[in-house]
Amino acid sequence: MFPGGSVAGNGHGGGAAKAPRKSAPIASSAPTISGSAVAGNTLTASTGSWSGPVSSYVYQWLRCDSSGNACSSIGGTTSSSYVIVTVDVGHMLRVSVTASNRYGSGIVTSASTSVVTAPVSLSPPSNTSAPTINGTPTVGQTLTASSGTWSGSPTSYAYAWKRCGSSGGSCGDISGATSASYGLTSTDTGYTIRLTVTAINSGGSSDATSMPTSTVTTNTGVALPGPIAGLGYSEVFNEDFSNFSYNNSGSINDAYKWQRPFNGANDAGTVFVDANKVLHLKYTTATATKPVAIGTRKSVGNYQGSWTYGYFEASIAIPAGIATYPQFWLSSTPQVWGWTCSTTTQWTNGSPLLNAEIDMLEGGWEQNGWGKSGVQQYNTSTHLNTSSGCGTADQLQTHFNSSGALDGAFHTYAVLWTPSTVTLYLDGAQTASFPTPASANQPMYLILGSDVHHSYTGTLPSVSDTQVAWVHVWQK
Repeated sequence: MFPGGSVAGNGHGGGAAKAPRKSAPIASSAPTISGSAVAGNTLTASTGSWSGPVSSYVYQWLRCDSSGNACSSIGGTTSSSYVIVTVDVGHMLRVSVTASNRYGSGIVTSASTSVVTAPVSLSPPSNTSAPTINGTPTVGQTLTASSGTWSGSPTSYAYAWKRCGSSGGSCGDISGATSASYGLTSTDTGYTIRLTVTAINSGGSSDATSMPTSTVTTNTGVALPGPIAGLGYSEVFNEDFSNFSYNNSGSINDAYKWQRPFNGANDAGTVFVDANKVLHLKYTTATATKPVAIGTRKSVGNYQGSWTYGYFEASIAIPAGIATYPQFWLSSTPQVWGWTCSTTTQWTNGSPLLNAEIDMLEGGWEQNGWGKSGVQQYNTSTHLNTSSGCGTADQLQTHFNSSGALDGAFHTYAVLWTPSTVTLYLDGAQTASFPTPASANQPMYLILGSDVHHSYTGTLPSVSDTQVAWVHVWQK
């Protein structure tokens, strides 16, 4: 008998420490059991120690009473390991090992385990400090997750990145974004990003969500404008005039971003960028022969100069004086200044399409000029053709009265153009809204210009210098 275990006889008397020559194996120490006696755990048996050659071992696991007695074999348990099952709870377990060779076999039984217990119920992890997001919320940058702090000893974490509205609500999972880091794309522009972390242990799982990032900006660093924040827009055109590209020849030149309209004539010194990278469109009444204007050129290769729908904005300082005529327009007719009352086949492969023009800023009229009655006023409008031609009946127009002076300071003039609505803004506040005409559902070009209103019956201003700090275009 071994301490805590027993050895079966082998014909030479129990307890012999050394096997005679040509004898069956004799145990010199009983097998041991490793592992915790808790239901669901795995126990593993050693072979014990034997004298004499051993050619094979066979195991048999035993279920005993709570004192380790009255043991019976557990069917089908003949390997060196055993997974404790629920019925074992309240019992002790032992294992018998049979060692064999050509002369016979010997059996030895282990000491018993402690009484088997049911597993302790482990609660799922509990969050004590919310996850956080590290990184700069700019397109092209990578955000990384900090899992937060948890009780309950999580064994693993899962991640789900979410794209949310500008205030952090209305979130949706970003497809495939389930790792501990996320690379921002142009689709994220204007949204905030949040992160949900799932902490897992054997008792279950629980979630915690980070605070939202600030609104994702483009890699130009330009923040998404308020009227389109959280609507899924990305910046597709950015002109800050730091590398101004302008062609004054009156013909298309693909090396330039901006062109003089075909029907314009920009005199020397009328279009220039100053030391502060501000574009000047300077119309001098005494010498100018035509309005001073530039427009984006036709889309060629990777360059995009026309767009169908989007949010278009420019920071413009309008010139002072009655009858000055600053302009910020969209036009369906490429490289043409002013309203063209005709049809074009530009975008329809030979099928005529009616022209359209959207005016985000147009100078005051004679009877409503700048400074009249202490009010500064400008026009926003949508010009369009119908099958019966064009005229005032087909022009949607509003005059916007500013509550304060507009000239001499930069303000943001903008339009949100969608398939259903044309909405105008001044410094992010809505000033007018029109239904989108059918003829406006086509690509349009940007036009910037400066002039005076020649129908004004008083003295015209000597100079109309329209200044532009930047132009942005955003699309879904």
